[in-house]
Order: sequence, then C-alpha cells, then structure tokens
Amino acid sequence: MALRIFKKKVQEHYIEEGGPGLEGLKAEKNIQELTLEEEIFNGLKNEFVEVDGEESLKQSTSPRDPPILVIRTDYNPMSVWHRLPIRGDSGARHIPDFVLYSGSHKVPPAGKSPELIIECRQMPEEASNRIDARAVGDLVAKTVDLLPSNAILVTNRDLADYAKSFASQYGIALMTNDLDLSGKVSKIVNAHDKKVQDKLREHVEKAGKRLGNMESSRAPRKTPEESAKAEANLGQQISDSLGAQASMNADDISSVLKIPSSVIVNELYKLERTGKVGRVANKNGNEESNVIKQEWALRKKS
Repeated sequence: MALRIFKKKVQEHYIEEGGPGLEGLKAEKNIQELTLEEEIFNGLKNEFVEVDGEESLKQSTSPRDPPILVIRTDYNPMSVWHRLPIRGDSGARHIPDFVLYSGSHKVPPAGKSPELIIECRQMPEEASNRIDARAVGDLVAKTVDLLPSNAILVTNRDLADYAKSFASQYGIALMTNDLDLSGKVSKIVNAHDKKVQDKLREHVEKAGKRLGNMESSRAPRKTPEESAKAEANLGQQISDSLGAQASMNADDISSVLKIPSSVIVNELYKLERTGKVGRVANKNGNEESNVIKQEWALRKKS
C-alpha cells in the first residue's frame, strides 16, 4: 500500500493525538518512503517471475548498458531498463523512466520499438492542475517519436479530467500511487495489445485527411512559366480594356475583368514601366491622389 494511504490511516492516532508523529512512526515500523520509480521497480519484481536482474533500482549510464530486470510475462520475456538514453525517429534523444523491450536482451535492441515506456511524475500538490495536460503532452511527444506499443504515466495524485481525456486519446494508461499499484502494470503488459500505436495510427489518418482537404481547397501552384504567361495575359486584358475607353481607373477595370483592384493597380504600374500605359488627369481635369481612382490610358505609339 502506498505511503499516502498509510499516512491517512495513522494520522489521527499518531499525529493528532500527540503520538510520535509520522517520522517517528516510520522509524518505529522501519518504513521507508519510496519514490514513484522505486514503487514501479518493486512492482515489476513482485508482479512477474524474475529471470535476472538487479536487487535495487539502477540507472543506465550509456545506451549499451544491460537491463536492470529480465522478467517473464504471459507471452515472452521482457527486458527492463531504467532511464535508458534512446533516440527516436526524429534523432532526438529521450530518457524514459522505464523502457521495456520484448525478449531477453543483454543490450538494448537496435531499431526496435519498445513494448512499453513508463514515465513517473511527482506532481506538486499545491500547483494548479493546468500542468496536468503538460505532463501528458510530454509523454505523448515521446510516444510519437519512439512508437511504443503501450505507455503508462504514473503520478502521485489524480489528474484533471481534461488531462485524463488527453491521455485516453493517445492510448496512454494513467496510474497513481494513491492505491496499490500491484497487478496494474502486469495487466497492461499481459494484454499484449498496442493501444498507443493504434491511437497514433488513427490520428495520423485523421491528420492526413485534414491536410488533404486543406490542400485541395487551395488554388494549385503555378510553375514560373505559367505565372509569367498569366501575367502577360492579364497585361493584355488590361490593355484591351483601356483601348476601348478614353481612360479608366483601377475600379473600372476591376469591374470589367472581375479581378481585385489591388491586383489591377500593381499590373498598371508594371505596364507603365514598359511604356504601354500612362496616368492621366481625372475626368474633372485634376490630378488624383487615390491610386484606385487614378485614371489610366494607353500610350499612343509614335
């Protein structure tokens, strides 16, 4: 039973009634508070038949270290590492608290996805639960890069509902040490499914459809040759429109060609530089400061 439940049960007798206090009680009963990692390590040793392994939790110091445990599951052996540095598909290095590979290995298998990764988070009791989704998001990022079959996030307290929903959407199992962890890890391992990979596949398919819809809604990109041809055609259309009138402004041309006035203005400036069109006074004989209302006319060939 986790220490928190133990604290709750003995608080009234040993603390509120002037007893020896929690620290005194722990010393009296020879109770040692365990970290979340230690609880998981002990749980793995207790829930499975241990083929080989360390007596206590040992952190990996290099990507070639041997496992801390080799356990036997309902299907096959599994090798367990604690904080093993491994590279994901992106090339980034990740250090999960625990990583389990299917099979009995002396060193981590190269090019193989983990069967299970376990992350332990000691969440501040007084902190806002807005950090809960961040803890889930960190593990989601690792699952995307490492592609494990399953993943577990172990915390010292219950997470907010929106964080639970977030984890569920990516197939991540949540556990707390408020209750006895015994049997929970083995249940996930022995299920022999691939919840994380299945969920990631669903999200990739959805994202692919969304990206496809976004791409199809965009106008097709033109090649440089096509762009130049379209620009030449637009210039000719503007020249033809001006040829039918003494003068026109950008709004007039826009209404004829059904093209935005801003595009017409830019093209008129280009035609002006080539000497094909020029600015003229407006119909009242005054100069026009508004570029959209500026009158233009074809230049007569000399």
